[in-house]
Amino acid sequence: MTKIVAIAGSPSHPSRTYGIVEYALNLLAEKGFETDIISVRDLPSEDLILGRYDSPALEPAKVLIQAASGLIIATPVYKAAYTGVLKSFLDLLPPKFLSGKVILPIATGGTIAHLLSIDYTLKPVLSELGAEYLLNGVYVVDQQIQRQEDGSFLFDEEIQQRLQKSIQDLETSHKDYLTHFSISFDRMALAIRLRVEDMDSVPDPLPPTHLPWDKVYPCESGGNLVPTTRRGCPIPSFLILGYWNTVTIF
Repeated sequence: MTKIVAIAGSPSHPSRTYGIVEYALNLLAEKGFETDIISVRDLPSEDLILGRYDSPALEPAKVLIQAASGLIIATPVYKAAYTGVLKSFLDLLPPKFLSGKVILPIATGGTIAHLLSIDYTLKPVLSELGAEYLLNGVYVVDQQIQRQEDGSFLFDEEIQQRLQKSIQDLETSHKDYLTHFSISFDRMALAIRLRVEDMDSVPDPLPPTHLPWDKVYPCESGGNLVPTTRRGCPIPSFLILGYWNTVTIF
């Protein structure tokens, strides 16, 4: 079953941001997705503050992100940007950790003036982490979310419609992205077999061929592990297409 993981970046609980995350994940569960939530506020504060990249306490959250093919990243807006606790967590993720995932960003704020905070503050750091497929974000003003006596939240009809559309976009984009991944990966495999220098020369439509991954080996280049062929020739970067981190090659 396809998994979507939400990262809730609010330092408080319950919160409007967390309520939106729960609503979005319920919509995805109804569509057959497996879902999970990482609440950043529940992670050890000392690890986040001191930047402990190798903390065992952070591993479960990293494993959830690795296993997900899609992410929802939600945050309240403080001082025109995402929360510090969310940034502290994102700073501890390895380079290109979000590569190969469809991402829906969501933000809540007290005023419409911070509408562009998703595009100008959150998306750049997600791109730095390798995110290639960032959907249009959803920005919600606090007044559009009403806290009920039982602790639940009631959303304005407009917000419900926007969230439902965004979840539909996430589902559609997720399917399109996986299809693109499959086609691109087959093109890469064929290009390696044919030892071509230009992807445009790879035949399309593709014949039924797959790269024998047991004949692909990692080697160290500039301190990084890069895929190589049996002969030790590095595979050209234009063939990797940004998806290599999603494939186990050894």
